[in-house]
Amino acid sequence: MKIGLITFHRSPSYGACLQTFATVRFLQNQHYGIEVVDYNKNSEYKKIYSICFKEGNRALGYATSFIKNVFFGKRRALLNAFGNLNDLYPLSSVQYSSREALSSAVYDVLIVGSDQVWNKKITNGIDEVYLLQFGSAEKRISVSSSMGSCELNDADREIFRKVLSTFSSVSVREEFSRRQLQPLTDKNIKLLMDPTFLLTKEEWTNSLVSRSKYADVKDKYILTFFIHPDDDCSDRIGTYAKSMNLPVWSVQMTTPNRFGADKKILGATVPDFLALLANAELVITDSFHGVALSLNFGKNFVAFTNRDNPVRVQHLLEKLQIENRIDMPASKYEAVDYNQVNQLLLPLAQDSRQWVTEQIERKINE
Repeated sequence: MKIGLITFHRSPSYGACLQTFATVRFLQNQHYGIEVVDYNKNSEYKKIYSICFKEGNRALGYATSFIKNVFFGKRRALLNAFGNLNDLYPLSSVQYSSREALSSAVYDVLIVGSDQVWNKKITNGIDEVYLLQFGSAEKRISVSSSMGSCELNDADREIFRKVLSTFSSVSVREEFSRRQLQPLTDKNIKLLMDPTFLLTKEEWTNSLVSRSKYADVKDKYILTFFIHPDDDCSDRIGTYAKSMNLPVWSVQMTTPNRFGADKKILGATVPDFLALLANAELVITDSFHGVALSLNFGKNFVAFTNRDNPVRVQHLLEKLQIENRIDMPASKYEAVDYNQVNQLLLPLAQDSRQWVTEQIERKINE
């Protein structure tokens, strides 16, 4: 059997790469043949690695991207972090740039997910490749697909109403997505955990952390990693550093010192990022996957609100009854009670593993 996975595998994002890795490794562990369909629409990701491009779709973006890439080392950092994805997961032998090019793709099972593959703001309008409307497959499955914080309009709903009828099974990552999509289909839309929970802490450690030069780091530190930091992040992080008497290590993609960091890790590889998180005393982040992986590794963490996309973290922490971790001030800091959290988390993760394999096996046994 041949499984093809469509996701944001080329996105210069630790979360995107790690959720892709987790999905692939989990299915490999179940002895399925799987590859990532190497879809790279309009070279959208390639421009990010360019010396100069229209950043933010603004004329001034050419100047700002040039300054960041040349003077602040962003391009070099991105290439170091995400330049060799073949080391992480198997890619299809053909790279596709359009839905038309994918018309000849043949798989037994096509899977889409996770990440924000159904967020039209990211895909520049609804991209039906991420709705598996291409090629030949006996079965089409959505695994933990996310819409982020994006609301559908009437035209979007009609597209989803049509394409969901072609799916064998549908699951999403957040209640926000299920609430919008369930009225559009008679299929029961399953709520799953993020694919990074398909792997256990031990599987992550053996498969990726062990590859990192930080695998056995003995230092004690606060790790920071931010997607969209607010102006007050530095002060808030500084308060934590002072109260815990710990240095701040910052994973970042540009050379300026952020958050008063005592150590900058510029362009950490994907294994390095995971090892740094796994060994931190405290993780402070606005990243959904930073939070998800902290939970998986049993780490203490504080989730600063991502103003652009707050729904994902809110939904995850509400399910685990620890939404107080969001913007928790240093004066009220307390360690995560993982005895309580794991009573909720571990069954949810196991349910996700079981659902994914059941949807694939259901077709095999027919």
